[in-house]
Amino acid sequence: MARPTAPGGPLNSGGTHRGRAGERRGRVLLVAVLLPLLAAAACSTAHYPVNAGFVGEPPASRYSRREMLAGEAPGGIFMHAAFSGGGARAAALAYGVLEVLHETRYGWKDERRRLGDDLTIVAGVSGGAVAATAYAAFGPRFFDRFGCGFLHGDLQGALVSRILAPSNLHRLSSPRFGRSDVLAELLDERLFGGATYGDLARRKAPPMAIVSATSLYDGERFEFTQESFDGLCSDLSAFPVSRAVAASMAVPGVLSPVTVWNHGPACLYGSPIPQGPLYRPYGPPFLHLVDGGLSDNLGIRNTIETVERLGGFGGTMRAIGLRGVRRIVYLIVNAQSDPGFEESGSADVPGILRTLRSVADIPIDRYSALSLEQLRARFAGWLAQVRDGTDPAGGEGLARDVEVYFVEVSLPLLGDAAERQYLQRLPTSLSLPPEDVDRVRRAARRLLSESPDFRRLLADLGASVEPASKDGTPRGFACASPQ
Repeated sequence: MARPTAPGGPLNSGGTHRGRAGERRGRVLLVAVLLPLLAAAACSTAHYPVNAGFVGEPPASRYSRREMLAGEAPGGIFMHAAFSGGGARAAALAYGVLEVLHETRYGWKDERRRLGDDLTIVAGVSGGAVAATAYAAFGPRFFDRFGCGFLHGDLQGALVSRILAPSNLHRLSSPRFGRSDVLAELLDERLFGGATYGDLARRKAPPMAIVSATSLYDGERFEFTQESFDGLCSDLSAFPVSRAVAASMAVPGVLSPVTVWNHGPACLYGSPIPQGPLYRPYGPPFLHLVDGGLSDNLGIRNTIETVERLGGFGGTMRAIGLRGVRRIVYLIVNAQSDPGFEESGSADVPGILRTLRSVADIPIDRYSALSLEQLRARFAGWLAQVRDGTDPAGGEGLARDVEVYFVEVSLPLLGDAAERQYLQRLPTSLSLPPEDVDRVRRAARRLLSESPDFRRLLADLGASVEPASKDGTPRGFACASPQ
């Protein structure tokens, strides 16, 4: 007599065997799929662009202060703008300032000029670097191009999607290709169109954009100018603008460092404008660069160090070769965040991620405040040198009665406490909602209108602001296609 089939008997056993066989086949299939990918990844040869070197004399096309700025000062004005870091929040604030400068008109030698055309230098860090470089590259075309390609372009979403795409596994597994290289590609596609510093140099017109990053070697600031690249015996002209901006935006842990090769001491040329000791020949063979905000989030150390080395305002104008300067305008655009620390109202121990974020912000904010205080004091001293005739360069580049304007467009200066808190707590990311972008643009306009030195500049020039929108509503962007 046949034994009754109990639950879990032969039928179930057969199902179990079939299930295990299926699992084994699945594992074999998974291995078959992954092994080629892993093998390909292991031998990935993807490589970032390498900056070219030179031997002997420097390259003919030079993106340096003297080559770009020498000559008669347009409108008799030397105007230096410094755009801080802060992701899309900083880029939107810089954009709002540039809008106002573009709308400001004044008379000079029988012509009607835009104040934005008189920008001499735009220094940028991280999010500010994107705006600074794009403005230098595109001039009046900047406004729609930047608005569509960056401010309203959801760059962050596009970057995350591309980094996570299976098609990028091969490249990102290479030790010489990283996430910042993907960012540089996106910046080229959406904004810069493959532009190099040689392209900027051939424009032969201000403003000159100075992008700063931070060297992991010693924590020093590194700027993308030919003066710095001279110390590396390297030709900046072939270097992609997008790669410099990506270096300035490379937040450690989120984006990869950008590597620059030091070809020294192959060259025999010395920069006419002194640089720091690291960027002379015999430095480390490779510089690994990250977020410029770590060494100078306001982008103002460049001014302090350069003017000090050159002996004041007069020495600086002589070194640059700029003549006829009657007004010096220094414009600080500071998108400093204030995320708050609500944990102070609780007896609970703050979490590690929240603590680390605050610890990272504290030294940056304190160093920025110290740098700003130092710059104000130095400005007063440099101006006194010119006025009393003790400037080493005499009156070669600027008038004895030169006027100096110190204009600060800083989110912490907003008078509306609720709006200030809202804007300073916007995330430091590559993208913001369009309505937040417009709120930051309006804040820039408000801060400029409230600046005593900006109002004094307008009065001295007999200038007027002619906004595109009379009611203060930010203008839209004329995008040819969705970004």
